[in-house]
Amino acid sequence: MSIRSGRGSATSDRVLRFHPIFDSRDAAERYATAQGLAWIGVPESRAPHSSTTRE
Repeated sequence: MSIRSGRGSATSDRVLRFHPIFDSRDAAERYATAQGLAWIGVPESRAPHSSTTRE
């Protein structure tokens, strides 16, 4: 996953590699969300939570 922010010469890009393989898509999504929120400085306790489920 790549998270890009900024513009022009102030652009930064953070690349995350997922290892080990996750047990489910939901587990991978939770990890990616937590990593993204941590990178922008939002405590997980203040993160919006989705009330929808995917099949």
